[in-house]
Amino acid sequence: MNNMREMRNEVQNGKYNLTLEIAEGSYFGVYDDVDVKSGKDLVRNYLRSNSDDANFNDIKNKI
Repeated sequence: MNNMREMRNEVQNGKYNLTLEIAEGSYFGVYDDVDVKSGKDLVRNYLRSNSDDANFNDIKNKI
């Protein structure tokens, strides 16, 4: 989770677009596939590991 670049921009009333960039080798060291389930897991783990108080119940991935 330390090898990622984060970019956020507010889209409306406290809702943000979050873009995470991670090196291919780091990603596939943890995940087997590039899919929605792995993407959601990655976002949740990233936010938790950074003690982010974001509500991640409404995650929409673009892969």
